[in-house]
Amino acid sequence: QLKNQFAHLVGRLRAGVTPAEAQAEITGLAARQARADRDFEGITARVLSLESQMNFEGRRLLLPVAGAVALVFLIACGNAAGLLLARGLKRQHEYAVRAALGAGSFQLCRPVLLESLLLALGGGVVGAALSGWCVDLLKAVAGAGIPRLDAVRLGWPLVAFCLGASSVAGVLAGLLPALRSLGRDPVNELKAGSRTATVGRTERRLLSRVAAAQVALTLALLVGAGLLIRTVHSLATIRPGYDTKNILTMSVTTVGTNYLGFHTAALDRVAELPGVQAVAFGWGVPLTGNKWEMNLEIEGRPSPDGPLGGLNVPTRSVTPDYFPALGLKLIEGRAFRSSDDDSAPWV
Repeated sequence: QLKNQFAHLVGRLRAGVTPAEAQAEITGLAARQARADRDFEGITARVLSLESQMNFEGRRLLLPVAGAVALVFLIACGNAAGLLLARGLKRQHEYAVRAALGAGSFQLCRPVLLESLLLALGGGVVGAALSGWCVDLLKAVAGAGIPRLDAVRLGWPLVAFCLGASSVAGVLAGLLPALRSLGRDPVNELKAGSRTATVGRTERRLLSRVAAAQVALTLALLVGAGLLIRTVHSLATIRPGYDTKNILTMSVTTVGTNYLGFHTAALDRVAELPGVQAVAFGWGVPLTGNKWEMNLEIEGRPSPDGPLGGLNVPTRSVTPDYFPALGLKLIEGRAFRSSDDDSAPWV
């Protein structure tokens, strides 16, 4: 009986069954198994959607991009709101004239509301059209660096949120000066005159806060972009510990059960190609994380009981010329040989 905590099962939930109910059932099964066999104490199972597992790496890489986009979006909303707010404050004389002519609250705010809403929705529609082109550009530029990027689409819920947020920002910035004029005496505003009207302390404080928010968001975006550029530059210039020049890699899938025969024949035929100095198979190339976990037992010490009690180490299987192919130099000892199979003496 194989006892291993690294088992992955794929199943389909019946109609009407929620992931929470499936998690409760699988937790109960694990608990009963642990009571029947002490080796399974502490081992449980988690129910995760297949979509979340497939998109985990891509989602993690796209989150910084989404954060940068959100900051740019907020900065744009702040810019539009500041312009609308400043424009509305300069129209105080117009609001006073319309109020003196008998315009009510609804009649005073309706044109401003329509104007701000049309501007916000127009900008949102143009931005949504540009975002579709930007998604295609991202696929073309970073298609090989982000897993499953080809499946990324323009999400309409996100577009709806952006349209709603921009509309709210535009409407509030446009309506605020009009609402402010409702509580004032239009006669005093008309006496002041449109040319001599000045922005009060409250308006200056509001405009300064909008500007401060824009500066803060812009600074955060610039700092984040600078750190990201520095990280990418460091990753591009770091020495990985092996020679990356003139090395070709490819993924190979074997069919059938004669893995050893296939690997041996493939290595022999590729090694005969002109210009090939070394060729090897490996379970994943360096820095990709492709490996499997293997239990390690220390000689002279008792083996712990249960799957969780042992020492697990990441393991990668390679053929003898793996290190020469990567340009790694041997400091001490000897390299692997094709004769180092399970029947050869231990070294």
